[in-house]
Amino acid sequence: MNIPSIEFLGLVILWPLTVMSNLLLAALCVFLYRHLSRAKVPAAATAKNSYWARFFLFLAIVTLAGAVKHGFHNYPGVLYGSAVLVCCLASGAATACAQLATVETFVLRDNTRFSLRLAIYLQLAVFLAIGTTADGFLVAVANSALGLMPVLLANIVTWRFAYAGSGWITAGLLLCFFAGLIYVFQLSIGPWFTHFDLSCIVMMVSLVLIGSGINKHPSTHCFLQRKKLAEIN
Repeated sequence: MNIPSIEFLGLVILWPLTVMSNLLLAALCVFLYRHLSRAKVPAAATAKNSYWARFFLFLAIVTLAGAVKHGFHNYPGVLYGSAVLVCCLASGAATACAQLATVETFVLRDNTRFSLRLAIYLQLAVFLAIGTTADGFLVAVANSALGLMPVLLANIVTWRFAYAGSGWITAGLLLCFFAGLIYVFQLSIGPWFTHFDLSCIVMMVSLVLIGSGINKHPSTHCFLQRKKLAEIN
């Protein structure tokens, strides 16, 4: 296969469009991180926003490492190996942050919330241990798919309480899974626009939808009041 490449400052960079799409996706993640971390929200929503902000921050790290991994694939060594490792481990941290944000949004009982937090941290510890010893990329893909599934289900369930935010996040997560399918089945348009690039574009739309949904999500206390009203009616 003839891999597209360009030469820049004496370095041969492979998959230039893929590197560019990864950098654009990283820039979007940084923008969403800064937006959420600076947003003025009620005290009850502070923890939720903080976890979602970290979700985007870790995704920015994933995509920056992905740009290095793809662009310098023909320079095997410490740089490439470090990029792969950082990409895998940061993806696990991003998944954990999405789970923690979901717990903070919808779980009402403190004991249950504590137990779920503990389970998420244990899951992350196991992932980090396995990801550094086994095939880190495959482990990261499996961890992200399985870890984001409860987040998707929680937003689908709460969508029936007329939460617009849950609908936006559901749509974003479904697009995220679609981007994963594009990546896994390598659906490409051509050698200069591969499955890497197509999945990055879908991910951009996905993250915009998720970010919009987060802004529309109520605090946990508002969710409890809305739930009680729904049960009464």
